[in-house]
Amino acid sequence: MAVPANSIAMTLDIDGTTITCLLDVSISETVDVFDSACAGNTVKQKTVGQSDVNMTVTFNRDDSDVTEENALRPGTAYTALTFNPFGAGTGLVTITSTSGFISDVTGDYSTTANASGTRVIQMNDITYALQP
Repeated sequence: MAVPANSIAMTLDIDGTTITCLLDVSISETVDVFDSACAGNTVKQKTVGQSDVNMTVTFNRDDSDVTEENALRPGTAYTALTFNPFGAGTGLVTITSTSGFISDVTGDYSTTANASGTRVIQMNDITYALQP
């Protein structure tokens, strides 16, 4: 079931705090690759190691929502993150993480545009599933 881009209502919840007015969310997954070369081998052996998963979230800031701001401070650890990239609904993708922390915080303020914030979230134990 494809969802038209202009109707997507992404949702993000971190430890019970819903982050509203999401503008852009990206997830980057990388793995460490180790090279092993033994005497006499002509080709290096590649071994996949541990992975890093980062989520970058940009959202409009509410001028009076300190709950959201305090939930997203740098160094803040979490125990439950749920991201629904296509909104909430049966059969739609949901991405969860059981632990991680906020590693980077950026705030943009403007007299001509909405204030926005960007957070980089380090994610552990990431799971992709379908919403029941």
